Amino acid sequence: MASTDRCETTAEGPFATPLGDFGHAWVSFNESEPNWPDIQLLMVSSGLPQEGILAAVAIGLDQRKYHQYFAGLAGRQTMTMMPYLARPKSRGAIYLRSKRPLDRQVIDPKYLSHPDDIAAFLKGIGLAMNISRTSPFVKNLGTRFHARPLDDCKDRALGSREYWVCYIQHMASTFYHFAGSCKMGPATDPKSVVDEELKVRGVYGVRVIDASVMPTVVSANLMASTIMIAEKAADKIKEKLANQARSADYVLYNWLDSQSVDDLFEENLAELQVEVSQFVQEYPTENYSR
Repeated sequence: MASTDRCETTAEGPFATPLGDFGHAWVSFNESEPNWPDIQLLMVSSGLPQEGILAAVAIGLDQRKYHQYFAGLAGRQTMTMMPYLARPKSRGAIYLRSKRPLDRQVIDPKYLSHPDDIAAFLKGIGLAMNISRTSPFVKNLGTRFHARPLDDCKDRALGSREYWVCYIQHMASTFYHFAGSCKMGPATDPKSVVDEELKVRGVYGVRVIDASVMPTVVSANLMASTIMIAEKAADKIKEKLANQARSADYVLYNWLDSQSVDDLFEENLAELQVEVSQFVQEYPTENYSR
């Protein structure tokens, strides 16, 4: 109750932090360029057992595995360190179910289909284990690893590489930051869907403005990047509309003049000592085109 009152009155304390997050780390294990983080390590001041069955539902974890693995931890003080793949190399696919536009698509994420993703996960687990063994955690917090073997991996030695590969395959889940299904890219890329203006190639009047246009997923959560994409696209659209407005003003100005636009064109053309083809080529029409 004290923590609840503190949160309500001062917006401080353990309940003032969404999901109990108290630490993030972005770590690169890459030995080649680009040297982008490939692991995001999240530290949470609670454990999955404190969230009840809702935690299992939220991450798509099988109820049997959830209760078996976390048995005995409910009601105890726990913390969680979770390594996330910041740059997964596995690539999923989206298929049309039928020719009917209202039918749901078939989505196959193909999680962990690239071997490098398993390797990155193993390094992330190793990082979390090493941090948990440091003095601030062991001496000050008294932390120790929950060394209960997963039933589905009992035939592997606990803590071995083979065990952790098995653990990853049974316990890893999505964290919902999907991107790249409508990739932005050059016209020479057969897999690109939108151009640099975020316009869908081959379809008039349609743009895609969200995380799906990212050629590759960013290393952090998608919200900030998606907002920046939307801001840039909004500027592009406003610029186009402003150019169209200036074109309309020019046409209206000449239409209200005492002479017709055609008369002005013929009069000015007669005064030019150039070939007609050269005049048409050099005349600045870009401000008046749609």
